[in-house]
Amino acid sequence: MKVERKWPEEWPNAGRSGVYLIFGEDRDLLYVGKASMSNSLGARLSSYFGYDENKVHCKVCHKSWHKKPCYIVSVAVPENMLFEAPALEEFLISKLPIPENTRGRKS
Repeated sequence: MKVERKWPEEWPNAGRSGVYLIFGEDRDLLYVGKASMSNSLGARLSSYFGYDENKVHCKVCHKSWHKKPCYIVSVAVPENMLFEAPALEEFLISKLPIPENTRGRKS
């Protein structure tokens, strides 16, 4: 599937609360995170990724990934149900094999 988005466009669902999924270049799921209540998806994703000096490519700010992150999916929750973001994040972490998520997983 060809992705038409080019940097530096605004993150999808940037001003909303929800969850984000970060994938490696082999499309393996690396991490699931949430943005709820006081944070937006755009603010959370911007803490992981930024512009490079030429504003052409995405720069990875968080350097401890076991694989290079390449794809991001954001899922917004309804505006009147912001409490759903943490619940969705916890559900996904408990059900999916996600190497970078350690908190919330049953031993």
